[in-house]
Amino acid sequence: MPMQALPLLASVSFMPGLCMMLALNLGMQVGVLRTLWMMIGELTGIGVVAGLALSGVSALMFAVPETAKVITVLCAAYLFYLGVRIALTRPAHAADGEADAVGGMSRWQLARTGFLSAVTNPKAWILYASLLPPFIEPTRAVAPQFLLIIILLLVVEFVSLVVYASGGRTLGRFVTDKFWLRAINVLSGGMIIAFAAEMLAI
Repeated sequence: MPMQALPLLASVSFMPGLCMMLALNLGMQVGVLRTLWMMIGELTGIGVVAGLALSGVSALMFAVPETAKVITVLCAAYLFYLGVRIALTRPAHAADGEADAVGGMSRWQLARTGFLSAVTNPKAWILYASLLPPFIEPTRAVAPQFLLIIILLLVVEFVSLVVYASGGRTLGRFVTDKFWLRAINVLSGGMIIAFAAEMLAI
């Protein structure tokens, strides 16, 4: 039964969202290889979110209005910070993906940014909490099913991230003018800030 979740996982992962936008921007700025560090962090975060969603922890977290509000505010604050940082990033066009950092971000910072981007998205928590458990068959061993769904999710998510990062890398080949690179950074950061504002408005 977990295999039946694959089409749904693919449709959810390939939808443009915070992490995919981040992969697109980093792919353009530093290349696909460098963006892998962000992907490692993001996949780790997605694994944590999916595991807690399947175990029912996320549903309990968001069942209490006060807890949900605190989590939402903290997540929105981080996303606002991330959006501002991306918007203020100076264009660092790197054709070979060998740039040391983007906006002063080291490999560890890229991985941390990916992780925090995954775990600070309340919509992901709610989405996985509602979509994943129905694919668990209670008459069979639960742990192997949990593991299979998480593996499927991580594989699909990784493919999606690579596609978006490669798209950003391709875009970066054609957009070489620093004005337009700067404009793309501002647009990407602005969209993340708008996403944070939308979270607070819910």
